[in-house]
Amino acid sequence: MGLLKSKFRFRFFGLSIILVILCFFIAGCPSGGGGGDDDDDEGGDVVNYLYTSSGTYAYNTNTGALFGQFSSSSFPACCGPNTGDFQTTATVGSTTMIFDDGDGDPMTWTRNSGTSGDIIGTWNHSENNETYSITFKSNGTLRLDGDCYFDGSGSLSISGNFCGEVINLNTSNACVDLTEIDYDDIEINADYDNGELGIEFETPEMLASNTTFDIPASGFEIEIQGDKIDDCWNDEEIEATSGSVTIVTYDSDRLIGSFNVTLENGDSISGSFNVEYYLNQWQ
Repeated sequence: MGLLKSKFRFRFFGLSIILVILCFFIAGCPSGGGGGDDDDDEGGDVVNYLYTSSGTYAYNTNTGALFGQFSSSSFPACCGPNTGDFQTTATVGSTTMIFDDGDGDPMTWTRNSGTSGDIIGTWNHSENNETYSITFKSNGTLRLDGDCYFDGSGSLSISGNFCGEVINLNTSNACVDLTEIDYDDIEINADYDNGELGIEFETPEMLASNTTFDIPASGFEIEIQGDKIDDCWNDEEIEATSGSVTIVTYDSDRLIGSFNVTLENGDSISGSFNVEYYLNQWQ
């Protein structure tokens, strides 16, 4: 179960670390002064992206610490950055920049030319048919443009025990991921405590409104997965072995239901979901 709704969103911005940007007072960070016209900082070809966000940043050239804050964003909740703070470590070369959160999955950005250690300029990143461009200006402002895609969104609640931890997720910013080309695998996931938590239906062809599926007698399968940095439930996929899932509504654009299951490791999980999806190939 590939729980990451967008690697970019999760690895760099999905951590949602709330901090006060103090780096402007740390030696090695840009002063934020200068003003004037920064058009020369951007360079590169003009590309029309679907979404954009803007804010301020501070980069410490001595330590590689990159702090920033997005004050505006048109990215949807399920991909790209929302407004708020972020931090990462940036290793800046002449044509390559690496963001590393210490999770073993760094993000690589490229530019046509530049000076090692100088972050100012426009950098590009692509993966999974998604493209992003981030521009750092000499006056301490930044702009991120990008195209990202998601299959649906809505609400998700999960409570109980998972991998020795009591969890209580209740969010309206859950994301839907149709992971297989024939849409036989449905994931609903959300940010949770510096990670992600979600549920997966592996047999959606059985879905029908006003139907309760007993597990495992019905053949319906559901899994819970957590993806959390430096924690015991990182990349865990745990199958439900008993309990039930109730589907209240399943039609061309909405899935509503609830579940109360026991997992194969003995944990008990319950919750509900109410999501709208944007591809009609489920049925």
